[in-house]
Amino acid sequence: MENNTGLTIQPPEQDKFIPTGKETAAVIISYFAAYLYTYIFFSDWESQSTIKVFLTVFAVVFCAGVELLFRDRCRSAESFVWLACMWLMIIAVDFTENRVWGEYSYIIIHLFAVYWVCVRSGCTAGGGSSIYMPADCLRAFVIVPAKNFFFRIRTIWYGLTHRHQGRDKLTAAVFAAAAAVAGCIILFFAGRLLAAADDAFGRIVENVLNVFSGNFMEVIMRFALSLPIGAYLAGLAVGCNRQNPQTETQRGEKYAQSLKRVRKVPDIVWTVIVTVFCVFYAGFFAIQARYLFGAFSHTLPENFTVAQYARQGFFEMCRVMALNFLLLLLVMKTSVSGGRGLKIVSTVLLFESVLFAVVAMSKLVLYISCFGFTPLRLESSWLVFSLLSGCVFAGVNIWTGKRTFCPWLLLSAGAMSVLALI
Repeated sequence: MENNTGLTIQPPEQDKFIPTGKETAAVIISYFAAYLYTYIFFSDWESQSTIKVFLTVFAVVFCAGVELLFRDRCRSAESFVWLACMWLMIIAVDFTENRVWGEYSYIIIHLFAVYWVCVRSGCTAGGGSSIYMPADCLRAFVIVPAKNFFFRIRTIWYGLTHRHQGRDKLTAAVFAAAAAVAGCIILFFAGRLLAAADDAFGRIVENVLNVFSGNFMEVIMRFALSLPIGAYLAGLAVGCNRQNPQTETQRGEKYAQSLKRVRKVPDIVWTVIVTVFCVFYAGFFAIQARYLFGAFSHTLPENFTVAQYARQGFFEMCRVMALNFLLLLLVMKTSVSGGRGLKIVSTVLLFESVLFAVVAMSKLVLYISCFGFTPLRLESSWLVFSLLSGCVFAGVNIWTGKRTFCPWLLLSAGAMSVLALI
């Protein structure tokens, strides 16, 4: 390529794909971890003890691989909390009846594990858990693994084509093992074909292969299933490793700048709107006092059973509190300045939300006192606790400006994990 002066300009050399030693080790571990994973969800669920063993072993290998990859990065206190939450859920599955969360525990473990990788790598937009958590989760669960889904293939290809550059002995041993496995697979099918060609030879081969064919075919099937699983695991871990934490922090700053652009609603507008909500709720409390607060005196409204009273009241309160949190989020993120008057009416709204949570909890307590604990009632209690603590942390944020989303989220996740042990 030439410029206007006639001089030849070489195009800039593109960055070459060169996996580091830690990334190569992570790729190797991902094959083993993914194969273990197949025993968790692709096994006979009647053999729960076997599944629990493989879940624990997989978690150990997974955590060891992640720590190996990120050993040079600072461990934040928050990452220890998410790791502890994940292991508390695993302990609950392994050693308790796991009555509270049941089969949902496996989903919760996955959520904790992936988000722990995100936090452990330091690749979060807010420098940890923040209001940008939905964007962080989208990147950690979908975008990063998808972008690096073929990283293992590229790493293997690099190892095969750059052996002359002095790759380490570990990589050479892995490729030798892979070649041995491939040779065994080809030999197995070759034996099947030759057995059909000659009866005498076929009987000998059949006797030998029948000893191994059952387990061997299961190994092949599990290995095939583990390939996309391992690609996802390696893509997640290595993708987070290749992200620059400073770049992710800058992404969070861009989000913050974008939010500042929507601060266009005058404080007086939101103050009036929130005041209307506060007056509306106050009137509701006054008119429906007997219905709302009957649980405190064990007095039920007419034509209500304890079960109907508790269920209906609980879901009503949760819906109202969800709407209140949505309203406060809009207020805090779109008001021009968030003046003192707006803070006062927002605090009143939070106080009324706390009252809603207390009423919902009183109905649950009445229900539990009559019929005892069940997993669903414990889950409901956890939700009320999370909403109630969310009101407190939101109030602190309104008056001090401190970031309270992270401690609230960690408290809720910790309570969920501890509850699983009951």
